[in-house]
Amino acid sequence: MKKILFLICVFTGFCLNANEITEDKTHITYQTWIISDHDLLETILSPYTISEFSDLLFKEGIELQISYNNPIKSKKVLELPKNNHLINPTLFEETIFENSFIKICMPLKPLTEHHLMIVSKTSKKKISEMEETEAFELFKTIQKIGFILKNTFGYPGFVISRSNQNPNHCNIIPSFHKNFEVRDALEKAQVNKETLFPMAIIANNPNDFSKEKISEMVCEWQSALANFDNIPVIEEMKNEDLEYAWKMITTNNDSAKYFSIDCIFNSLTNLGIGITKNIHKPFQPIDDNVVTYHKGCVFCKKEIINYQKCFEYNGIIILYNHTSPSPRHHFMVIPKRHVKNVEELTDNELKTIHLLETILLKILEEKVGHSEIRLFVQNDAPSVGQTVPHFHDKIVVIHNENDDCEAILFSIFTLKYIQNSIAKVSPDEMKCITMDIQTELEKRFLLD
Repeated sequence: MKKILFLICVFTGFCLNANEITEDKTHITYQTWIISDHDLLETILSPYTISEFSDLLFKEGIELQISYNNPIKSKKVLELPKNNHLINPTLFEETIFENSFIKICMPLKPLTEHHLMIVSKTSKKKISEMEETEAFELFKTIQKIGFILKNTFGYPGFVISRSNQNPNHCNIIPSFHKNFEVRDALEKAQVNKETLFPMAIIANNPNDFSKEKISEMVCEWQSALANFDNIPVIEEMKNEDLEYAWKMITTNNDSAKYFSIDCIFNSLTNLGIGITKNIHKPFQPIDDNVVTYHKGCVFCKKEIINYQKCFEYNGIIILYNHTSPSPRHHFMVIPKRHVKNVEELTDNELKTIHLLETILLKILEEKVGHSEIRLFVQNDAPSVGQTVPHFHDKIVVIHNENDDCEAILFSIFTLKYIQNSIAKVSPDEMKCITMDIQTELEKRFLLD
């Protein structure tokens, strides 16, 4: 008798069962997966058991019908493959600019138009090994690239992505879909894939640029950098009222759900699980815009800062993120003053951010061993996922040594985030984590 597990397919409002495919008014794909290896699935889902994981998802209203060809457990110990770090997912095509510290390159396969990679000329094993002069040069270069993206190419926002996996590379990824005034949930899911689990082969590149197009973009960037001082500035309206009312428009929620489900399926396949997938209903997303209204900047509110703050020094604050796919290891580094984007940070703020991030990274490296640590900024636009209009550099520990495993767990987090069902850290746990990190930071700060 086949064991049934209800796992992953997003739905709202209807319950589908094994024998009945009901007309689904939300138009979310309903699928059946037949899994070939129960034991391997349980290994991949660790530290959860299949039963615990199923119960967790069922409570969140996330369902997919799964059955097994071999439901009987064996006693063998299964080991998952680790990432092949000899494979570099960010190979560069052509050098645009270089100095004694860095090179600006166009990736071999850009994810978007004007996707750039900044390559450090000094080889580091970890981001925490970067010297202040190198970090300062990196962020001054990012500021210059941000200025050009906005004022020459018309991109108001971009993602800054770094990783201990490739500590000498920094990716600058502009918007995929150019919905600049809209928070695109699908784009956020796609960018999360590239920043948080780049080794997972879970989706095709949404863009496929010809060599001619890449060469054209390289020439455009060489010209823009050569004429940097003559680029006209696009004036922006700035609101100095930190309690101002603002609205956020979100689109492509349904498409993001489908993308997340597809991520899970492909990652399970990559990890060696044979799956027969039966699609009972074609995917027809309803991607109407969702408008939410907000008042003020949450990172300028004293009650938020006091609740989540781990450490503060020289106008820079380390916060613990109260909603996280990485338990106990998801932090944000922000300026105390209201700063929307990386381009507005002062030289002193840049240096202090590097100082605090270096100390925090060393602490995390000791706590999590060989786990990956990834840093990313959703800079200055809802189109790249920024939900708070205040610069914040996210530091996330990736506990799995295989990006496909991480892709599965983070895709679940994405589904729950879309449904607004993420459990927040309790006040007691928040106090415990912030005080623990504060003690470590104070100790290291005195030493460094």
